Order: sequence, then structure tokens, then C-alpha cells
Amino acid sequence: RIGTDMGVSGTLIHYWSGAVMIVFCGLLLLWIEKKRVLPSNKVINVLSKMAVIILLVVIAVFILHGTVNLIQGDIGWGNGRGGIWLGAIHLFDAYNPLQKLFGLGMTAAATDLTYYAVELLHWKNIMVANAHNDFLEYLISTGLVGLVAYTATWVVPIVEYIKKKKSGKEWSVAKVAYFMSLMAYVGQSVVGNPYSLSVPIIYLIFALYRSEDFA
Repeated sequence: RIGTDMGVSGTLIHYWSGAVMIVFCGLLLLWIEKKRVLPSNKVINVLSKMAVIILLVVIAVFILHGTVNLIQGDIGWGNGRGGIWLGAIHLFDAYNPLQKLFGLGMTAAATDLTYYAVELLHWKNIMVANAHNDFLEYLISTGLVGLVAYTATWVVPIVEYIKKKKSGKEWSVAKVAYFMSLMAYVGQSVVGNPYSLSVPIIYLIFALYRSEDFA
């Protein structure tokens, strides 16, 4: 599938967001193996900056590539994600005020999303089970209230990271690793979906990240 139906942007966001974390952990393991000690916080901070920059570049390329395709009228890019996302926006636009606030629920949203997305993409005998984007999925399923709550979940650690950089305060090696794991998930969630297998794991990492405040 690489380089074919997923397109350049889809390939990048799917594989490189996870690769960022793999490379980061790999560098840590190499350092520990060579030095036989844990790396200093200074080294960790440098590596975390590199990982954040790479992740932001990947997301920027994805957004730019997708935007250009949409402007050119190609909604089938990203293995149909352009049309699915547009269908999700159309579905949300059709909601009444109460539904805009609280959504339609998981199964109802998937059923209605199929109608809008398939019509836009001219697909036949295909069901679109989700929005293929965590944020759009929460928007159509739980409304603006759910989207704001979910987005805040990710904004808080990012704000903490920015404040940490401004204050010069250093995080522990473990907290940086947990933070980068969360950011890698955010990168993938732009084109993914909150699956039942991944969500418990990511919230476990959230708990580990927060537990470092009390270590």
C-alpha cells in the first residue's frame, strides 16, 4: 500500500509518526548500552526537540499535501480520507443544535457518515465505519462538547512542555519518553481512529506521564 492508494501524505503520517518514537527509543538504548548509564537530561532534551520537529514537519507535509489535493478537487486522496473527512463535515453540518453539542453516538454516526462519504466518493457496497480522524470522529459522535474535552486532553501536556522549555525546568527521562509516546499517537490519530485496542494503552501512558509529577 505504500506509495499507492494511501498517497505520500498518508504514508508519511501513518509510518513516520510511529518511527519518530522508535528512533527516539533506539537512540536512548544505544546511549545506555554504550555509557552503561542513563543519559543526562540535556541529551534527552535535545533528542525530544528533534523528535518534536520531525513530527511537526510530517504533520505539516500531510496537511499541505491534503489541502492542495482538496483545492484541486481530488477528495479521494489518502485512500479516500479526503472524501470521508468532507463527509464528516457535511454530516455535522446537518445536525440540529442539540446534536451539534452532543453528537449522535458511535454507531449512529458511522451509519450516517457512510451515506455522506460514499456519495461524495462514488463508492459502491462499502461502509465507512469511522471518520479516519480522531478529532472528527469525536466531533460527529460526541459533538462540540466531546471534541473540546478530547482536544484539551492533548493540549494540556503540550502546554506543559512549552512552559517547561520557557522556565528551563528539566523533565525526567521517563516523563520525556511518555510525552513523546503521546505526541507520536497524536500524529497517527490525524488519519486514524480511537480503536478499542489503542485507546486503553494510550491512556495508560497518560497515567504514567502524570505519575512522574509525584515521583
